[in-house]
Amino acid sequence: TYFFAHYTIMRTYITGSRRLSNIFWALSVTLGGLGFFLAGLSSYLEKDLLLFSNISEIAFIPQGIVLMFYGSVGSILGVFLCLTVWWDIGFGYNDYDQGLQQILLYRKGFPGKNRELSL
Repeated sequence: TYFFAHYTIMRTYITGSRRLSNIFWALSVTLGGLGFFLAGLSSYLEKDLLLFSNISEIAFIPQGIVLMFYGSVGSILGVFLCLTVWWDIGFGYNDYDQGLQQILLYRKGFPGKNRELSL
């Protein structure tokens, strides 16, 4: 809270996407997607790329293709989640100005010309 001559401005901060739970899910989805992709690629190459499993009994068609598809989608989603955490999407603050009778909303968005939103 900031006090000026005859009025008060109160600022409340809003937590963005940089939270422990979001970091956990971003890393989990990324590693899971990478594991699925490597399992599908292992069935295509007929070589074990994963240290903790035996992929020799998985046929490339149709299981390997499906594993590679889910792995690609999971990896892309995981990278998106990691970038969302890195950029701290949603972080901002609210200013309540009692003297001017105004509310200012400030948020961070995705990179680009509209990265910062101020209403």
